[in-house]
Amino acid sequence: MLEKKEKDIGTCSEATLYFIIESFGGILWRLRHDSADGRIPIDHKSEQELQQRIDAAVDQTTRFGVSTPRTDKGATEEYMRWYRWWNSWHHEMSDEDWRKVDDQMLNDPEYLGKLQPPGSWK
Repeated sequence: MLEKKEKDIGTCSEATLYFIIESFGGILWRLRHDSADGRIPIDHKSEQELQQRIDAAVDQTTRFGVSTPRTDKGATEEYMRWYRWWNSWHHEMSDEDWRKVDDQMLNDPEYLGKLQPPGSWK
């Protein structure tokens, strides 16, 4: 299943790409958090796989105008502007707004591809 998702990552919408990065990042954060205090055993292989998938998704932001999303030192300021633009919008939406998005996606499977925060990250 993950192999199919890796292929999809090169063609998914900008919103889908953001949600992939956000979801995998959250899973990785939780894995590191819970293993740091001994709640679960440290699993370097899973951490590495998640980080590789996040990196692959971050690299795809070039399709949406981010010229250099990351370097060997980590995420670039340009990528972080793109990410914060999406993240602010995502976390500032009310429950009612999310219900509207859910309803739209049920009625129009292509809606997620049209979804975008207002304004521009650039």
